[in-house]
Amino acid sequence: MINKYTTTSTTTYGTNIQYGSSSKKTYHVLGENVDLNASFEDSILIQLISTINVLGKPYYDQLKKNNYNFPQELDDFLVKKFKELERDDKINQVIN
Repeated sequence: MINKYTTTSTTTYGTNIQYGSSSKKTYHVLGENVDLNASFEDSILIQLISTINVLGKPYYDQLKKNNYNFPQELDDFLVKKFKELERDDKINQVIN
């Protein structure tokens, strides 16, 4: 986890005022910063992200096989990033 920041918004509907607050945390995942809702912070998630950064897709695949569910924002990012990395590897193999 890199930093924390909070945004607060106010929405007025007629005479009722509703307050909402969302807190985001930034995690460093596979060389990029990813913002997640603060409700996802836990020590296990931090450990999993760190291990994925070192071991890569095979570790991620094993977590998914064992029914670990990442926060949707993070899972979407990981799927997209692994596709990009696989594509880059294939391009490098063809070039070399």
